[in-house]
Amino acid sequence: MRVCIISHEGELGPQMIQFARRMAKRGIEVHAIIRSHPLQIREFSMVDGVKRHIAPVIPIKRLMFPSYFLSAFLIALSIKDSITICREPFTGLIGAMVKLITGRKSVIYVVDSSTELKVERGAWRSRWLVRFGRLLERLAISASDLIIALDNSLIPYLRAMGAKRIDVVPYGANRELFRRGDPSRVLKRLGLEGKRVIVYAGSMEYYHGALYLAKAAPIIKQKVPDAIVLFLGNGPLRGVMEKEAGDAGIFLGTVPYEELPDYFAVAEVAVAPPAPRSPYVSVLTTKIFDYIAAGKAVVATNVGGIERAFRDAAIIVKPRDYLQLAEAVIRILKDEQLRSRLERGAIRLAEEVFDWEGLTDKFVAALERLHPA
Repeated sequence: MRVCIISHEGELGPQMIQFARRMAKRGIEVHAIIRSHPLQIREFSMVDGVKRHIAPVIPIKRLMFPSYFLSAFLIALSIKDSITICREPFTGLIGAMVKLITGRKSVIYVVDSSTELKVERGAWRSRWLVRFGRLLERLAISASDLIIALDNSLIPYLRAMGAKRIDVVPYGANRELFRRGDPSRVLKRLGLEGKRVIVYAGSMEYYHGALYLAKAAPIIKQKVPDAIVLFLGNGPLRGVMEKEAGDAGIFLGTVPYEELPDYFAVAEVAVAPPAPRSPYVSVLTTKIFDYIAAGKAVVATNVGGIERAFRDAAIIVKPRDYLQLAEAVIRILKDEQLRSRLERGAIRLAEEVFDWEGLTDKFVAALERLHPA
């Protein structure tokens, strides 16, 4: 079998890299089309067996995606007899075009609704643009031979968009990487000795909900004086969040993915507070997979399929309720027995339910049913 993975706006992401690497180890010929990006090139150089293709783009904001679309389309056409796997619905239009010309099978791996994600980020505000986006999604999804969804909660949206066939394969938890976290590399450098650390890793946009953790941070510190919230990431709300958190938060900006295990190792609680308005965004926020891979007790909001998937490792709270969020974090910090139970649940989920090898088997099986060897 030969597959061609077309990345989402040029970024394949650590989760799809795991699928690509493991498929290559199973003897599948894996090609990946990515946009030129220094971090991504370095990341891919470590993935044995994956043939990467750099799609050139015009470095002007309005032209980056159209030029990437054209470049990726031409490269995909050149990879003969392959299944095209697109990273999200808009990119799925490339797979639809390749299918139209060559008759090859087209697959989309769907994590969010592309249009709803644009709306959540504030990138699309006009009604006509949203309608146009939904039309493009419908065209891509209905033209695909297979949709692989991150979670069952996406199925109503995919059915409404005309999906013919849907399989559900979530991300895995990279226990191999995150179990190696060394707290000594972070504790002294940041002066965290004796602190009760809570960690958040992700974007600082409204729909990620990090603002509510920043609001909760002073309340947590008031009840647990040694508590400190470690914010890893950047985004448009960072300035507001720094003011809200005050001396109860430390903001470190974006941290390389391979360094996250060390930061997670110092934490007693990890927080994933997504707060999207759409039910088809952040249905299984990817940061939780990394949290459970590190064996952390989690506080997460009840969005999409999060409660169903992670309840053994997490206290679930309402989205946008920073008081309830603070209460849950305080409860875990003060109750060692509860924290230990959630940590054990996290490790069990990472090793038994969200094991990358088993999930790659499911991913490959779905492709084989589509294109028997």
